[in-house]
Amino acid sequence: MTKKTASRLVSALLCILLCLSFCSCSFSFSLESILQTIKSYISGDEAEEKPADYVGSGKNDSFEYDLYETYAVVTKYTGAAPYVTVPSSLEGKPVAKIGSLAFYYGQKIVYLHLPETVTELEENALYYCDKLTTLELPSSLKKLGEKCFSWCTSIQVIALPQGITEIPNFCFNECASLTDLFLPENVTSIGNRAFSGCVCIKSLAFGESLKSVGMYAFRGTTALEDLALPGGCVPADHAFDGASENLTVHTPADSVCDRICLAQMVRTDNHAGALVPVGTDENSSEAEG
Repeated sequence: MTKKTASRLVSALLCILLCLSFCSCSFSFSLESILQTIKSYISGDEAEEKPADYVGSGKNDSFEYDLYETYAVVTKYTGAAPYVTVPSSLEGKPVAKIGSLAFYYGQKIVYLHLPETVTELEENALYYCDKLTTLELPSSLKKLGEKCFSWCTSIQVIALPQGITEIPNFCFNECASLTDLFLPENVTSIGNRAFSGCVCIKSLAFGESLKSVGMYAFRGTTALEDLALPGGCVPADHAFDGASENLTVHTPADSVCDRICLAQMVRTDNHAGALVPVGTDENSSEAEG
């Protein structure tokens, strides 16, 4: 099983296990032990060869980590403190990545600061940090993995640095308390269900660099009323399914994005929902169909 395939499998299993954990039934297994076993597939502990530049692994009082020739990767937070500052270096190597599931379900972190050496959050890096309320991201950050903030249900504000160009699949999935998301101007793509379940966000604005929006990207964004998209952006089929009935997409008239919104019966500055042009009497013949 490849690391990518295992990672996708684990995401589905984690969702199932999280649902089970909310049930009132008693289980004869340890959820923590199962999650740890699953994590081994992503972290590479099970039949996954390390890259050629891998040097070794280490741990201290708060973290487990992998060392490479020129950088280090935090693979697990093992401390008990709710306020966490990731060090800029480990054994003399700059911390460049936060590994998959490094702060996964079960942690009680409320504050997390990442150093200016970090360039990547791997897939599921902060998955289900449901107590996290404050997140300080470095300006050095360039890449977000799928589901990296998924189920961070308590966080209200996230400021993405300017180096981020892609918002991957399920990136902010079920960030149910998120009200303010500060986006860089050069985002080029929004993945499938990137904002699904973000029930508190009222407005989002993307710059001219945005080219694509994935399926169900705004599913469950029940408070979203204003969404600014450039004219050249191409929303996928069902991109707006399940979004707020009060949503208005702000995009240039007769642009590619405007025409797609019209076809998907999404209100824009230029057309009302259900294929009704703005200012048209809904009882007129133009409103039919």
